[in-house]
Amino acid sequence: MGNYIMNCIGLEENEYNDNTDYNDKVFDYSKYRSEESVIFPLDIDFNYASEKWRNNKLNIGRNNYVYICPLIEKNKKCGRRPFPNMNYCMVHHIHNKI
Repeated sequence: MGNYIMNCIGLEENEYNDNTDYNDKVFDYSKYRSEESVIFPLDIDFNYASEKWRNNKLNIGRNNYVYICPLIEKNKKCGRRPFPNMNYCMVHHIHNKI
């Protein structure tokens, strides 16, 4: 193993030997683990997340969605399908020169 990689993961020269058989190479991860486990609070509002995810999509049935143009015209979303690999429909793509 190259010295650069060994330095990046914190190995010493004697901890890893390239001359051994592949099956004999064992890496002990236990000394790199933290003794304390950290518990992060998990407070996810899935209904809100789902609502926000669907904001720029149109349901075409059977849980299939297509992206729609995100621009708002006359206080409502455009709703047209965008060009492939573009964010906007033909009308807004031309007007915004994106």
